[in-house]
Parts: sequence; C-alpha cells; structure tokens
Amino acid sequence: MCLKQLDQFHIRKQNGKYYGWKIFHKNGKHLSGRFFNTSHIYLVNQWIHDRRRARIITYGLSYVPGFHIYTSKKEAKLSIFKQYETVRKVEFREVVQLGKEYAAKVVVAKQMKILPVKYSK
Repeated sequence: MCLKQLDQFHIRKQNGKYYGWKIFHKNGKHLSGRFFNTSHIYLVNQWIHDRRRARIITYGLSYVPGFHIYTSKKEAKLSIFKQYETVRKVEFREVVQLGKEYAAKVVVAKQMKILPVKYSK
C-alpha cells in the first residue's frame, strides 16, 4: 500500500492512546503483512517495529516508511481485495506521516500492536 496524497488531519486519542485499523494477510490463525513482510508472522498483543529508514518515493511523493493504518474500519474493509485479507484493530504510536489512500485517511506509524480479536469487532 502506498499513499496517494500527503495530508494533515487530527488523530483522536482514546484514553491517551491511538487506535486504527490495519489490513493483514491471514493464513489460518496467523497474520502477516499484506504487501511487505508477507512471510513474517506478526504476534498479537506485542509491539511490532518498522525499522526501515530509507524514504519511500512513489506517486511523486516522498515519505518515511511505516505501517499504514486506516483511521476508519469502514474504509479499511472497503480496501480489502482478496478473501484471505482481514481487518484488525491496532494500537499505534510514533506517527511519521499522514495521508490518503484514495479517499481513505491513513496514518503511517513506526510501531503498532495488533489487538486481540474481541477488540476488532
């Protein structure tokens, strides 16, 4: 996933934390990256760090890489293309960029924690 437009918007905190929605590749009970790190299994309820530093240059934009997280569950679900993709609620921190994937607001963050399924409903 790549940002199509850089943007600025307010991200609301809930109880002092940031939450959003991320699309994952699902293989049985395992979750992995949708486009990157597709062979790496992400653990639920543990902080995951994106340590890449080289800037991404795409669609004429340049930004620091990270996890692309939707601000809306509805927008995330509308962006699923394959039956083995799933949307999960995540907590995130260390925001490096705000932007849009088409009309959907997306946060790029360096750290995320996948919340247990009961929080993704």
